[in-house]
Amino acid sequence: MQKLDIASDAQNNQFVPLDCPICGFLFRDFQDCMQYLESKCCVECWISFLEPIRKLNKDEKYEPNSEEIDKWREKVSPGE
Repeated sequence: MQKLDIASDAQNNQFVPLDCPICGFLFRDFQDCMQYLESKCCVECWISFLEPIRKLNKDEKYEPNSEEIDKWREKVSPGE
């Protein structure tokens, strides 16, 4: 059985926050956590938002501004 070493994981940048830094929504599952370790966002943000724009602009380091994030949140939030 593998021992979990929290201090070592934190030093290796293996920390996963509770919510996505892009959309601010809570991570739903293990897939979101794994996507965060790879691209620093949830699966939904990666598939629907970041990956298409990065490919379109040919800019692998693209990060959305606050206005783009707010528009994205409105688009994916359930209606009231």
